[in-house]
Amino acid sequence: EIERPPLADDFLAIDSASIRTSGGQSALWLRKTLTGTRDAQYLKVIAPFLATLDLYVWQDGVLLKHARTGSQQAQGDRPIPARDFLLQLPEVSGSLTLYLRLT
Repeated sequence: EIERPPLADDFLAIDSASIRTSGGQSALWLRKTLTGTRDAQYLKVIAPFLATLDLYVWQDGVLLKHARTGSQQAQGDRPIPARDFLLQLPEVSGSLTLYLRLT
């Protein structure tokens, strides 16, 4: 649903230094396109007060991965136990579209 208009048209380019979450129940969505690789790649988010981070990885209209992490999860329960939030990306070639939902 997020890959198709009208929602896909709502994403605007922003400077990463200006990203702020408002807290509470509202969510901030971010989209990033990158080239996939057969090598291991990780997404690292340094935001200690982020309650939840949902990662959705799409390729050619197919959802390849959904993962959740955040400060509400104990480090041992996170996909990759670490101080910062780390999520492994699928090891595939071609273009990937990442959607991040931050609350």
